[in-house]
Amino acid sequence: MDDSPSRNATLFNELRDKASGPNPLVASQNALPPKIFNLINSIPDHRELFSHFLSSNELFGLFNCSYHPYLKIEYTSFVPVSINIVIPKTFKNIRCVSQKVSSEGIGNEQVVAIFPENFVGIKVKSEDPVFYFVNKFVDRYLKYTEPYIIKNGLEKFVGNLDLSSSDQLNSIVANWVNLHEISHRTGYMPLPDFLFEKSGRFTAGLEELRADILAIKFCIKNSKGFNSLEEQTALYILRERLLSYPLFRGRENFDSISSILFFKFLNEMNFFEQTSLDLSFLLKILGKLECLICSFEEDALNRGESPVNRRDILTNNILNYLDGYEKQFEDYKYFWSCT
Repeated sequence: MDDSPSRNATLFNELRDKASGPNPLVASQNALPPKIFNLINSIPDHRELFSHFLSSNELFGLFNCSYHPYLKIEYTSFVPVSINIVIPKTFKNIRCVSQKVSSEGIGNEQVVAIFPENFVGIKVKSEDPVFYFVNKFVDRYLKYTEPYIIKNGLEKFVGNLDLSSSDQLNSIVANWVNLHEISHRTGYMPLPDFLFEKSGRFTAGLEELRADILAIKFCIKNSKGFNSLEEQTALYILRERLLSYPLFRGRENFDSISSILFFKFLNEMNFFEQTSLDLSFLLKILGKLECLICSFEEDALNRGESPVNRRDILTNNILNYLDGYEKQFEDYKYFWSCT
């Protein structure tokens, strides 16, 4: 998209006109809050509008997002969601929130996060926040993953998650988001330094898996005991990474690829021969999987002479391990259909 000052001025005037028109947005059957009309007429540009909302529990603006093309002029209000375990580090620009009122686009169940670059007309700064809508993760889990686990009796593989408190489940997702982001920033090829190398479908899938196994390992190692919040967080991540994506999304999705990689390795380690989940056994398996991923990355670093070359080597390492992604995907679907 053209990011010139003149283009942005035109877009902002368009935003102002639309926000001032008759019934510009319907947010869960509620009209756009009246204060937005006053605000849009008193702020000169997109950046100042964006900055205004950083100190509030609301978001409003014009969006452009290739993977969510239905995002246009959007509004949402939310409440912050806190973590409920001790983790080594949190990032000020990671904001976990639960939406209250939303316009149609940003309220879509597929929109689980909003990044600064999704806002039209702002030059992104390193300190700009990413908003994670934990209510969407919870809703998706309760709608798809949990019923599938119960229907097919999969607790012997993924343990028992306590769903008695919605606030606790929201915080468990916040735990996962923060641990996931920390994990991305560690290892042989951390983000954002190696973002290009991790931008392919298969390399992105590997990176998502790597971040989640590190998060699960942290939770198990730091568990305060049976059914602790750390253990509950580990179980949530295990369930989501192993089950949610291939069963309820397309096979080409990079998250689905990460799940197929995870399943293949667990199967090779006889994980599914258990009659009940043994977290100490899972921890040993995850350590071996981490070593395998490190070997893929170390090879790419040692032999790759450019970002493109490193991404190609990393992709080939993944494909060689899978030995036919389509077959692995069908094996995955067949396994769960017979369980």
